[in-house]
Amino acid sequence: MVKFRIKIHPLFLIFGAFLMLIGSGYLFLAYILAAVLHEFAHAVAASFYGIRSENITLYPFGAVMFGQYGKLKPSQETIVALAGPVFNLIVSVVFTAMWWLAPVLYAYTDVFVIVNVSMAVFNLLPVYPLDGGRVFASLLKLKTGEVKALKTVRFLGYFAAGFFMLFYICTVFTKINYSFIAVSFFMLTALFDKENRGRTSGIFSPPSANYKYGVEVRTLKADGDLTLLQLFRLMSPQYYYIIDVVSEGKSVKTFTHGDIENILVLNSGQTRLKDIRE
Repeated sequence: MVKFRIKIHPLFLIFGAFLMLIGSGYLFLAYILAAVLHEFAHAVAASFYGIRSENITLYPFGAVMFGQYGKLKPSQETIVALAGPVFNLIVSVVFTAMWWLAPVLYAYTDVFVIVNVSMAVFNLLPVYPLDGGRVFASLLKLKTGEVKALKTVRFLGYFAAGFFMLFYICTVFTKINYSFIAVSFFMLTALFDKENRGRTSGIFSPPSANYKYGVEVRTLKADGDLTLLQLFRLMSPQYYYIIDVVSEGKSVKTFTHGDIENILVLNSGQTRLKDIRE
């Protein structure tokens, strides 16, 4: 069974209250419902590859699912990323078909259908944190490596956020469109969310399903003054690690990849390796 927590970003509450005040509450709720369904589809697809989804964070006009997606192969990453937009399109087709059976439903569901279609199309843009960006990054990894691929889609994410902000400024002189500013804030808050960013790649050990094919074990020597977050950035989801913590030329602590989940319960990402509580 797919399990995850739903977290609410403070900007979600602020922006939601604002839209309620200007009379766009129904549109806001439609977007949030479509976004949750969208991310749930990602979680279901990821579960087929043994990937655990951790939480859905609700942002202004959108949601982001955080989990162990860095463990996925490029082909698997593409399938999981496309699951959300495809499910939005399926939902829109189902509701459109319902109009033929019960035309009275059109007046209540037309906005929801439009929202699902627009969300599917929007999420296919090749920028972070959108699904198109994940697909683009998975393809780039094959040529440039993971670090450069992620930097590229993140740069495109900042560029796209600025582009939508510019669109919003242009509408100020005609008819104000708050959707553009909402999309811009959604992308920027996801891009700047340091709390979850570090937990999306090679932190947790490879899925047990991978062991039947063999998983390479690597020893990683790390300076004791490095933080957990800095350590995670050195790790790849393709390997199982034994971490040897070194301070003043001596080994002071050793732990395995499998110990990391328990370590994160007692320590923050900013904890130095030599200060880890186990």
